[in-house]
Amino acid sequence: MKKIVSCLVVLLLLIAVPTQVRAMENAVTITSASLSTTTMAVSGTTAATAVMIQIRDSVGEIVGMGSLPVAEGSFSGSISGFYLSQGETYTLYVADYEGGDWTTLSVQVPGDTAAPGETSVVSVPVTTKSPDTGEDPMTGLFAIVSLSIGLSACGMVLGMRRRSL
Repeated sequence: MKKIVSCLVVLLLLIAVPTQVRAMENAVTITSASLSTTTMAVSGTTAATAVMIQIRDSVGEIVGMGSLPVAEGSFSGSISGFYLSQGETYTLYVADYEGGDWTTLSVQVPGDTAAPGETSVVSVPVTTKSPDTGEDPMTGLFAIVSLSIGLSACGMVLGMRRRSL
């Protein structure tokens, strides 16, 4: 009986070995963005269901944020409710709403010479590094090998017990 309990304990320990699991990240591409003193408009593509957007100033402080839905792999919309200084450069951060790497793009608000409501438009595709999607293949291999060793050990213990009876 002790051998069976020992075998089960070893099997449970092998199964309970922590493995690294990561959520699948969806890369985001910004296709165009524009800023005025009170509105930010952005569009892009992603496989996510929604995107989170942050507007940060030159010291990294968040000065505006919001989210946009994704339809058929594209998002497009505007966010307002903040005030940006004319002539200043701000960085847009866009990512999968459920988490992942931020895609960034710097955009300048038109300076004092701009007409009221004029926007600064940047239409440059910018993407983050290719995200690591899914689980690390070595983690899955380790889990399968550990489980196989545990099951083999249990089988050997049970086989020896049957021979001794």
